Amino acid sequence: MLSYFGDPDVNRVSFLRGDDTFMQKALAFPSSVFVPFVEGSALHTHGADGKSTHLVTATFESAPESLQQTIRNCAAVLNTPAGRVSELHVSLTFLGLHQDVKLHANQLEYSRNGEKYNGTPFFAINYLDAKAAPEFPGATPLGFMDAFAISSHDAALFSHAKMYIDWLARTRHCTGCGYYVYPQEGGTKVTCGNPDKNIKCPVRDARVSNFCFPRTDPISIVACVDAELTKVCLARSKRQIDDKHAFYSCVAGFMEPGETVEAACVRELWEETGVQCLPQDVQLLGSQPWPYPANLMIGCLATVHFDGSNESVSLNHDPELMDARWFDIKELCTAIDEHKEGFFMPFAGEFYLPGAQAIAYDILKYVADLYKSKNGAN
Repeated sequence: MLSYFGDPDVNRVSFLRGDDTFMQKALAFPSSVFVPFVEGSALHTHGADGKSTHLVTATFESAPESLQQTIRNCAAVLNTPAGRVSELHVSLTFLGLHQDVKLHANQLEYSRNGEKYNGTPFFAINYLDAKAAPEFPGATPLGFMDAFAISSHDAALFSHAKMYIDWLARTRHCTGCGYYVYPQEGGTKVTCGNPDKNIKCPVRDARVSNFCFPRTDPISIVACVDAELTKVCLARSKRQIDDKHAFYSCVAGFMEPGETVEAACVRELWEETGVQCLPQDVQLLGSQPWPYPANLMIGCLATVHFDGSNESVSLNHDPELMDARWFDIKELCTAIDEHKEGFFMPFAGEFYLPGAQAIAYDILKYVADLYKSKNGAN
């Protein structure tokens, strides 16, 4: 299940992030590609058809002079306290090497420990102050809905970059002692900058993991079906599409410490809908990075064995939902068969379901395909 935002965009070569020689070569390489962000927002342009959108990128050699100078400034203070975001007012993150020569013919060649690495370096760069950012003619901030109109490759690149950009913008101080932090390893981790050795810092002075790493918040998202595969339970959030159409989807919620994915699905189903199932009746289907702000959606399918109690819907535990109900899977099949494009999919008259860019759609399509396979439908 290859999800939107989840297409592998670059080879992250994480072991090269801490190689200063490689990083300096990559930053100075004329064909290195930079994805600019302004105050946390990526930029996009519209295609000639007025519908398609494209993520704005720039190579070092084609970038405005002010952007080139910003890159040089970042390179000059790489991995030093002077490189902290609060001082530079920009953040820089190495994303990886793009190795498709058909898309990026000019590739950096680098050798280390007898191994050779080739590819076009990709970076994300974020200006914390819009007034200092260079201008890109015709470019506008990439809004939430715009992010679902770009290509799968651009979406993955955007998601990858945005999670780091947002994290660096928020992570200014050490979680151990409160002193400022500065980026290391191409902006993929930060370290405490406290020079006072008389102060015991549980981050700086740790024997291992003495860095702060980006966090990813896992979310279980689960579709719920009966054992006979005739019904699917969907939940209505308090979000409205418009004045007439309600939005139904799978049940989702943050995983908690010490919880398995299966246990999280069971808990969320019961807390939000009252429906009960067992962990062994939960099947993992796939996952999707979700850059709002840094989530990993873990898609699952739960089977509920109807016994007069397990399937009963109750919203009394957690008043997060407006409604939850069992729908005929035939209605789901019809909606998916008739869906052409768009982030929202018409369903059962006055309702909407998630469109093809969301993992919820992938899960529901899996349910529909199971139903068709069981019943001999095409």
